[in-house]
Amino acid sequence: MFPNVTNLKSIFISYPTKKLQWQTTVCKKLIANSASTLERLSFQWSGNQLDFAPVHRTVFPKLRELEIFKRSLPRYEDLERIGQVVIESFPALESLKIDSGILYKFQSWSPTKVPLSLKSLEMKGYSSYKQMYYLLNIRCSLKTLVLDRVKFDDIGHRVDELPTILYSVLKTFSPTLEKLSIDLRWWIGGKQLEWKFPVFPVMKRLRVVNNGVLEKIAFENPCSDVFGRIDYKVCFPVLESLHVCIEAINLSPLDAFLPMENNGCSMVVDWVKEIDIRRIRLFVRAVPR
Repeated sequence: MFPNVTNLKSIFISYPTKKLQWQTTVCKKLIANSASTLERLSFQWSGNQLDFAPVHRTVFPKLRELEIFKRSLPRYEDLERIGQVVIESFPALESLKIDSGILYKFQSWSPTKVPLSLKSLEMKGYSSYKQMYYLLNIRCSLKTLVLDRVKFDDIGHRVDELPTILYSVLKTFSPTLEKLSIDLRWWIGGKQLEWKFPVFPVMKRLRVVNNGVLEKIAFENPCSDVFGRIDYKVCFPVLESLHVCIEAINLSPLDAFLPMENNGCSMVVDWVKEIDIRRIRLFVRAVPR
């Protein structure tokens, strides 16, 4: 019955195993038969090899939302196939949710070929230095950027470059970015670095999750070309929602985003309608000697 359906708008595919071949066959037919009407596709799989064939050499003119997740990274040749499919099959793509490891390791997909229609990019899983650097070449006018569990564990002695790469990525998309969610989980070996945030003229929702690294934060002020304390009128003139999650013992990020005046009142402007502050506790397991 299912392979005969030809007008689906949304499909969620999850391959639990490669042993049941009939499941794979049905899924392929479902996706291919609804190519002209499909608007949303979520594709998840397990196993050693990727079977993304159902959309290869097939154009989906109405597809706007695409999710691609893998429990473990595919082989390089499979990554190439994913990149080629995204380029050729989804010309109207607006929202892409993808494992950060898959996005960065595309070999045949130049980031300059990302569909210009893309407005939302969500990278799931640990993002490394190379993956963040890769984002600098994307030329889309993003409205939403989600960086989940950014962890620069591959930078080695170049730890001082972390603030620069983060600022460059944020600056690239800042003119059009309306929603930013970033989860910082890197470890810098006790160094205290200065992290810089650009101006976000159309930012409406900001979410920052920090594990204690952001101890020194500075905000851009184009009028003076100097980074300093936050000025919401300059940095976030239309911000509506602020969510800051910080380590319980380190209140530095809170002071940066919610500075207090001498009279004890917060300097947050009245157009910020929602403020969500959460404190998390990091547990350390004691190892007996």
